[in-house]
Order: sequence, then C-alpha cells, then structure tokens
Amino acid sequence: MKMAVVTMENILAFATPVALIMLAIVQQYQMAKNKADANEAKQAAALAAVKAEEQKRVIDVVHALTNSGMALQLQTAVGFAERIYAMSKLPEDLVTVEKTKALLAEHMAKQAVVDSKPKGP
Repeated sequence: MKMAVVTMENILAFATPVALIMLAIVQQYQMAKNKADANEAKQAAALAAVKAEEQKRVIDVVHALTNSGMALQLQTAVGFAERIYAMSKLPEDLVTVEKTKALLAEHMAKQAVVDSKPKGP
C-alpha cells in the first residue's frame, strides 16, 4: 500500500474550498442577522412613534383640563374678591379685585391663543 505524500500544496488544495465555503456561511449568517436587527430596529422605532403620539394626546388632554381648572379657579377668585370688597369697601380689597380680574383676563387671552392653534397631526 502506497502512502499519500502530504505536501503544503495538497493541504491548500483541500483547505481553500473548505475555508471559502465556511466564509460564505458566516457571511450569510451575518447578512441574515443584520437584516433581522434592521427589522427589529424598524419595529422598535414604529412602536416608539405610536407611544409618543399617545403620550402627546394624553399631555394635550391634561393641559386642557389644567387650563380649564385654572380658569375656573380664577373666576371663583374674582367672585370671592368682589364679594369681600362689596362687604368691606376697603381700597386694598378693590385692588385685589382688579388684580384677580387682570389675572383672569391674562389667562383667557393666553388660552385663546392656544385654542386658535390647529389641533392634530
């Protein structure tokens, strides 16, 4: 029986195609992984956009409720200030009435600007 001679040429002739096949497999794996990562990133971005839109709606509603509450508080404060001045007739109570009415007017003017802006996307 004759023994095969192992030379560097024989080793390279065998190993080169095997190495190229393994390299192709690794490249295919990396491409598939990158594609999956890109899809995952797109899904995460879409979910984040949906959540941001939901949060914006909630913030808008809370802001509207807060402004309504502020207007109601200022209207109540004006009523109380007027009532106190009606009973006391003190000049400082009249100043309080004027200041509270000014605060209410300022709030309503700011709210009118906010309300005039277009809503939605």
